[in-house]
Amino acid sequence: MQHKRNEQTTLTSPVLLKRVNKVLSTLRKHSIEQDDLLETLMLATLTKEHAIFIGPWGVNKTATIENFMHLIGANGDLFSVTIDNTTQPEALLGPYAPRELIEHDRYVRNIEGSILQSRYAFIGEVFNGNAATRHALHRVLNERKFENGGDTIDIPLQSAFFDSNQYPARKEDKPFYDRILFRANVRPTQSVETLQRILHCELMVRDADVTPPLLNAQMLRAIRKCIVSVTMTDIAEQEFLSLFVKLQAKDIALSPRRW
Repeated sequence: MQHKRNEQTTLTSPVLLKRVNKVLSTLRKHSIEQDDLLETLMLATLTKEHAIFIGPWGVNKTATIENFMHLIGANGDLFSVTIDNTTQPEALLGPYAPRELIEHDRYVRNIEGSILQSRYAFIGEVFNGNAATRHALHRVLNERKFENGGDTIDIPLQSAFFDSNQYPARKEDKPFYDRILFRANVRPTQSVETLQRILHCELMVRDADVTPPLLNAQMLRAIRKCIVSVTMTDIAEQEFLSLFVKLQAKDIALSPRRW
């Protein structure tokens, strides 16, 4: 009992904040000039929301996400797949079980090893896939539920991360895109100085590969308890409502879900 009390008292807000900042500072050593990417990853994780990163090939999106997952102690909880226009929903949700169909006339998926059993997911080149595969994720992302053989199951998914080389151009993709709260542009190297830093960085052993995890599931739960206790001030609420009016005046409409 004494050990449990000591463990709980160590998870104070300052200690947790220090750990969060340590994760970000460790990643910054080899994700050069990518603060938007790093902070978006962290915000999405701490709020159990989803995030998408849009940018060209070779700007370190995938490696950064993998290193981030290591530092929050979630490597074993990550479902990862890269899709294209031939990818079917089975690649994400699991294949149908033939025996269930033959013996019970039910379409039941075998969800073992799928996104439906993972706390985190990374889906690469998400807008290169077909609309049917993205549409199959709608309820998974929004409600964390899935219909399987007539039964509604709760799934453990906390945050899903996506990357893409392009913005969604088709109308049928807008509902999927709307479900992703956090969005960040990831740009290529902007200067000679940045390139020099990257070259030196690539010659070093990556800190994120050798650093033990700095956060864990218990710490993340404690942080989320702090987050839900935050209230919006009157000034912030007025600014928020003012923004709504300004966007309406410019015919910029957001869904109620995003507001």
